[in-house]
Amino acid sequence: MRKPVLYLVSLFPCWSETFIVRELHALKDKGVPLSIASLKHHHEPLVHPFAESLRDRVIYPSGIALLLWHALVATSRKPFRNLAWLWRVTKSLWRHPDHLLKSYGTIVLALDLAERLRAEPPSRVHAHWATYPSTAAMILADNLNIPFSFTCHAHDIFLQDHLLKEKIARAEPAVTISEFNVDFLNKRLKGLPKPLEIVHCGVDLDDFSYYQGERLAGNIVAVGRLDEIKGFAYLIQACGALRKKGVAFTLTIIGEGEERPHLERLIQDLDLKDQVTLAGVMAQDQVRDHIKNAALFALPSIPDKNGNMDGIPVALMEAMALGTPVISTRVSGIPELVEHQVTGWMCEPKDADGLAEGLETLLTDPKQAMHLASTAHQRIEENFDCRKEAQKLLNLFEGRKVATAKGLTTINPTSTTGRRKVLIVTDEMEVGGSQRQIANLLTAIDQTRIEPVLLYFREHSFLVDQIKAKGVRVHYLPKSGKIDWGFFWALVRFLRQERFDVIHAYSITAELWVALARRLAGTRSKLISSIRGQYDEYSPLQWRIKQWVTRQSAEVISNSKMAAQFAYRQMAMPDDDCTIIYNGVQMPDPSLPLPADLATKRSGDDWLLAFVGRLSAEKNVPCLLRAAKRLQETGQERITIWLIGDGPERPKLEAMAADFGLENLHFLGARNDVDAILRHADGSVLCSLWEGLSNALLEAMAAGKPVIASDVGGSPEIVHNERNGLLFPSNDDQALADAIRRLAADPELSQRLGRQGKADIAERFSVHAMVDHHQISYGVSRASRTAA
Repeated sequence: MRKPVLYLVSLFPCWSETFIVRELHALKDKGVPLSIASLKHHHEPLVHPFAESLRDRVIYPSGIALLLWHALVATSRKPFRNLAWLWRVTKSLWRHPDHLLKSYGTIVLALDLAERLRAEPPSRVHAHWATYPSTAAMILADNLNIPFSFTCHAHDIFLQDHLLKEKIARAEPAVTISEFNVDFLNKRLKGLPKPLEIVHCGVDLDDFSYYQGERLAGNIVAVGRLDEIKGFAYLIQACGALRKKGVAFTLTIIGEGEERPHLERLIQDLDLKDQVTLAGVMAQDQVRDHIKNAALFALPSIPDKNGNMDGIPVALMEAMALGTPVISTRVSGIPELVEHQVTGWMCEPKDADGLAEGLETLLTDPKQAMHLASTAHQRIEENFDCRKEAQKLLNLFEGRKVATAKGLTTINPTSTTGRRKVLIVTDEMEVGGSQRQIANLLTAIDQTRIEPVLLYFREHSFLVDQIKAKGVRVHYLPKSGKIDWGFFWALVRFLRQERFDVIHAYSITAELWVALARRLAGTRSKLISSIRGQYDEYSPLQWRIKQWVTRQSAEVISNSKMAAQFAYRQMAMPDDDCTIIYNGVQMPDPSLPLPADLATKRSGDDWLLAFVGRLSAEKNVPCLLRAAKRLQETGQERITIWLIGDGPERPKLEAMAADFGLENLHFLGARNDVDAILRHADGSVLCSLWEGLSNALLEAMAAGKPVIASDVGGSPEIVHNERNGLLFPSNDDQALADAIRRLAADPELSQRLGRQGKADIAERFSVHAMVDHHQISYGVSRASRTAA
């Protein structure tokens, strides 16, 4: 029989810690034997039914006499070790006498538990909160010689430091709930002793299923303790502004706390007593009913003067799971859950006017609100399902791969240097989308924790020089023809000699040869294969090869959801395990001048449209040339088009442009100053027949330029029509010409689309986000911000 996992918490059951109970139930449902240690005896008047069902598993502290006896006996077994704990706690907390005294009591409670569990110790102890529970868990684990782990959340790290650095170093694993927390702790502790794993608090999607019924028009619901950090005062002020504008609404705030008198006065002062209700504490099912019937859920969190703030509030997750549109603020980890105008509406903290504007928008545009709600529900299903998150935690407990929203990570680096040896393999390093992403990845990767190596077979370009300049080792292994056995055996020898922890292949040629060579080399490297386009041109043989490689891979990374879904359909395989990591781009320097050699090609009066991409069949440049001909025939001669890139189609395209008499269309070839050119263009276009996730689109949007793209592959995942760009039906040159004409004639539309596109790129498609997600797949968690 398996030994139980012991959960150690401050208080069980605790009315406000439903997320811990959900995690426990999810683990129990997976067959994990559990017991629970509570540092305090239960005293709360209300108990959730699903917490009550676990009461028979709870260990409470012994009576005072037995408690002290157990502590004395446990100390006598390991006197030096336990006295050392007393010293370390004293040294850490002597400036905070109240915390120190409570920690002394915590040590006694931990030693009481150690003595009571000594005959049948648990397999491990896991604590929630980085304060007293994790202190007790660490000391208990040390006395019983079992693994210790903990999850840190919000106030336990924002306000206090109870041996944080030592806890992270000792924990197996150390877990937190957000990327924000990782950055925060890295800065606070001036470097983490080892990577933190991210396991979200989650929602039970059976209890909080998507509600498609009628909602109460104008009804706003907020849930949370009446505490300053919830920002309810600003929500009430925003409601005052709504009342002045004549917007119909009601607000119900569910919760209790010390802010109630202040909020009541504010409601009275703003004459909102008929529209705003402080409803007090409610049972979970009542809260759920209020949220699912609401037109809008609001939680405008703020940091208080001491630096305390929310983590990722569970109430927001519950509302999103139920399909209720949400509005919140850019605080702590909330932007990792609520993405502005994608999964909800975001405001700045303490901005009552901005909050009022968002409330008015969502209340008066229910169609937009419900679109955001639908996307939000998908976000919860993908990243905040308590069962999936519990599986991540269980995998970490058992030292196995961790399936996260960003990919798969393995525990414990195998490199003798302590760094993960990661090989990036591609067939060619000419200037293309995948190659630019490889360069972005390798020039920003954290080389203090990863030893990266690039291996390629042909086509050197300036990108290789950029990678080398960052100190990354580059290995060129020449290959000729489709089958080159000399190349293959050299590859086998290379893999056998280097013994990489991870091999990440970026093209089908690289995937096939690496998968075969890896077997003969006898290496146990984790193989990651890629999906970087829609691959409409693949033959049945190529799809069979792709299917075989996918089955050999520990992980598949795609740069778009649509491309992944298409590829897995072609391979007749489920796409559940595919990791989506969007391409990342650098935000360009706004002061970049137009390259001198192009100054004579640019007329100040022309509207300049840029195409960036390889001149190959899938980019469908003939569609753009036909559109340019239509524009020229209708008198749009003041539109200039620059084609940036090279490839096998260039001679045919130049001949076609000459036949059409396109005097304002210029072929610029491959260039390494694309960011400077885009900075001075008026718009950008991509007319592909198939596409993964286009770097060209991302770079143009990062430069603040309006984009026009064909609605294929991953482009609709970047470009939302009429919001941050324009989409047109693939290969429809008339629709493309109309879109170009529309942007050139409407500067206000161009500027609006460009601004929104730039904001979206900064939020969702940064290089750091892309690198962070890859590093999780490589087994070292997030990137160091000083690595690049």
